[in-house]
Amino acid sequence: MTIRNLEIFTKVAELGSMSGAAKHLYITQPSVSLAIAEIEHEYDVKLFDRVGNRLRLTPTGQQLLEYTTSILHQYKEMERFLKDESHSASIRIGATATVGQYIIAPIIEQLKGENPDIKCHVTVASTSVIEEALLKSELDIGFVEGDISSTALVVKPIMTDELSVICSPEHPFHLRTSIRVEELNGQNFVLREEGSGTRAKVEDILRAHQIKYSPQWSCSSFGAIKEAVMHNLGITIISPRVVRHELANGDLWACRIEGASFKRTFDLVYRQNKFFTGSLKRFIEISQFLKNGDTFLP
Repeated sequence: MTIRNLEIFTKVAELGSMSGAAKHLYITQPSVSLAIAEIEHEYDVKLFDRVGNRLRLTPTGQQLLEYTTSILHQYKEMERFLKDESHSASIRIGATATVGQYIIAPIIEQLKGENPDIKCHVTVASTSVIEEALLKSELDIGFVEGDISSTALVVKPIMTDELSVICSPEHPFHLRTSIRVEELNGQNFVLREEGSGTRAKVEDILRAHQIKYSPQWSCSSFGAIKEAVMHNLGITIISPRVVRHELANGDLWACRIEGASFKRTFDLVYRQNKFFTGSLKRFIEISQFLKNGDTFLP
């Protein structure tokens, strides 16, 4: 059984069709049939049942797919490691919005200071997108603020952060050091987009405390959130580190929320049994020495 046979088997399992796998892999359908037959004959097993026009994995095929997924991931890791050894090392990093815009840059700056030839490719996306990319081996590591659901990934908490109410100087919350969670009832909100880890946490807490709120804006960028809140079109609940300059200039105000915990962690995420290159190990080491952040609240 060869790596190529396993790749073909995996694609057939994914698409439920030998013709579909052949088209995707740019090979003939007889080549696909032969690869499956070689595995079945060599080990005297049956991998697929035909149900209508589709192929469905047998219990043996399902178990093989679990092994194959891990084997192919390790194989790709090995290939990339060898390529990196012959060229400059590289790391593919996925980061959620807060991390990508306000935390990741100093880590990469230190890493490149130690190894100027290293190439760091950063993708800023939602936690769910990063999780999927990690599972597909399209990223080496993620640095996220949302919840990870897959048990195939390791989640390593790195630093804590606390969300706060952010408002304009014209809002009634201005100059208050804290508010009670009940005071959020009926407020107009400027929120992150659906799928954001920050928004999911905020809405989970508001629902848990039976807070009625009105989302007026749904924004994919922090710039849009800042502008809307500065014009007093609503309040938001985000990390104060996102608006540190606006807080310092007096353009925005931040206050704590009493009666509910808005604390969260930023986590490093990677595949189980991940092979760590020297550069990736160093990235994790630098990340572990991050401060939890300066104090931005009054």
